[in-house]
Amino acid sequence: MKYNVSVLKQISFNKIYIFLICLVIFLIPANLFFKVNPASAYVNGLLVDYLIPKFYASDVPIIFLLSLWLIEVIKSKQKVILKTSSFILPSILASLFIIRQIFTPYPLAAAWYLLKLIEVGLLAWFLVTHSKFLKKSSIYWTIIFTTLFQSSLALWQFFTQKSLLGFSFLGEPNLAKSIGLAKDMWWYTGRVLPYATTAHPNILGGILAVFSLFIIAQKRHKILTAVVVSLALSIIIMTQSISALTSLTLGVLLLTLKPYYQKISNISDKLLIGFGATMIVLPLLINLAANLFEADSLTRRSYLQSASIRMFLDNLTTGVGLNQFTTRVEEFSDTQEVVRFIQPVHHIGLLWIAETGILGILLAWTLIKKINTKKIVLPFLILLPIATLDHYLLTQQSGLLLAVFMLSHPNYSLQDRR
Repeated sequence: MKYNVSVLKQISFNKIYIFLICLVIFLIPANLFFKVNPASAYVNGLLVDYLIPKFYASDVPIIFLLSLWLIEVIKSKQKVILKTSSFILPSILASLFIIRQIFTPYPLAAAWYLLKLIEVGLLAWFLVTHSKFLKKSSIYWTIIFTTLFQSSLALWQFFTQKSLLGFSFLGEPNLAKSIGLAKDMWWYTGRVLPYATTAHPNILGGILAVFSLFIIAQKRHKILTAVVVSLALSIIIMTQSISALTSLTLGVLLLTLKPYYQKISNISDKLLIGFGATMIVLPLLINLAANLFEADSLTRRSYLQSASIRMFLDNLTTGVGLNQFTTRVEEFSDTQEVVRFIQPVHHIGLLWIAETGILGILLAWTLIKKINTKKIVLPFLILLPIATLDHYLLTQQSGLLLAVFMLSHPNYSLQDRR
């Protein structure tokens, strides 16, 4: 029996791709990284973590995957771009965007973050063009295992108030040094919240919420789904992440009602309008709530929101530069409270326009216009609570990868499957 050599090679390529995708998924929650020149990340004598260039464990399989894809494209002479003319405007905007990053107060932080966006952008491109891989059972079981692993570690941390093995264990934080760690604010016990291997309990909650929705959407093994999702839900509650809990609730509702609203004409456009309106209205509600209630969380969010708007208006054309918000936030704040709370604004829309200005808005708009809105509207809505109440979808490796996998997965498309 004769075998087609090219077919066998393709099968081998596909197996490697699937393995690397599974490894990336498992490492999404991992906060294990190597710092590159941390001395460049000081602002007025204060070390700002967001400005430190970091090479993450998850970067390794991503780079291998993209390198393998490049080799395959070169050898098979595939055409990865079909309509070059349609990318002229985005290419011009992207070129201006890249040049802008050179002229920033902290060019290393800006350039490193730009490379990170290119990396995850190429990963998203690969996943969209190879969406069949995301339907494989190995992907499903990887998400199941990762959810169980992170949930079990979180349970250990919460009840023992200790780390299991420490930072070398996929970036697990040292819970023994509780200063600066997130603590219980609901029941006033003072207990450190579970981190698992993530950088913050909110990130852990968001990952478990999105992974739970992946599992629910697969509609496999009802008993296993109930057990895993219930365990994940208990951890989300322990993390006290309102954004994660809201995203999970909203996601379950959207997936349940999908067959009904899918029949409505132009439903994707209508849902996107609702998404945009919420992105605008929620900061106004947070500012109002900050004036009515005495809560540090609301007050600090309001400070950062106001600073981001001033920052955008003062740097209208190109913004202050990628990953530069924390370097300039003190200049645009009315209070010294923000000096002790140097963080990105907890709203990715405001963060994006503050750092990229009108140029960033135009670039994002031209790229979104080239995507079928029916494929992205559900992930946008599911991630909406996280996007409007936190910043890690843009500022953390875990958040960027979480958004990429959410937006790339075919389960959330509103297109009719015929």
